[in-house]
Amino acid sequence: MKYLCFDLGLSHTGVAISQEGQLVTPLTTIFASNRQLLLKKITTLISSHSPAQVILGFPTSGPIRDLSHWLADQLTVAGFPALLFSEDSSSQAARKHMAKTHRSISVRRRQEHALAAAIILEEYLDSLLE
Repeated sequence: MKYLCFDLGLSHTGVAISQEGQLVTPLTTIFASNRQLLLKKITTLISSHSPAQVILGFPTSGPIRDLSHWLADQLTVAGFPALLFSEDSSSQAARKHMAKTHRSISVRRRQEHALAAAIILEEYLDSLLE
């Protein structure tokens, strides 16, 4: 079963994929600060990868929480129902992991969003085993 996960942000959205629900891979970062543009880019990725399940990171508070609800509703209308999954510390964990690499700050910043999506997806898949 293929999974596609999004770590939503106000201008950067990380994307991760799992082909068989085992190995999770950071895929890309979407750069969009406009909701409609973000929706278009996400639906394009979903159409391209045809996942069995779409997961959206869902924080407990803040503007991303509202964005998560809006996007889940829009994706459902578009025929891509999405599951909201708690993700309060994924970005911090990604930054911490990226700080240990020997990459430049600009490279780390570009990759940390996709890594945060991978962390969310790993946590979601782990929750299925519990």
